[in-house]
Amino acid sequence: MPDVTLRLADEFVESLAEIHSMRLLERIKSLVTSIATFPELGSPMVRKSLVARYGDKLRHIAVAQFVIVYRYADNVVDILALVYGPRIM
Repeated sequence: MPDVTLRLADEFVESLAEIHSMRLLERIKSLVTSIATFPELGSPMVRKSLVARYGDKLRHIAVAQFVIVYRYADNVVDILALVYGPRIM
């Protein structure tokens, strides 16, 4: 396992504050921990609208009706956003 630095973008943290389900929050936090441990866990098949907004070399993982969008490069994982699935065009 690589020694990874985990960084959370403000947008991601702000989105977490809007989640009211403790069960969902715990699931998201668990996935973030998994991403830090296994950064290539998420799919690199990211919608073009997300690439346009957040840049290249993205990965994503779905959780309930949301998608965690992140980038892994040079042993750094940047958790960029928590996007509500139906809003992704």
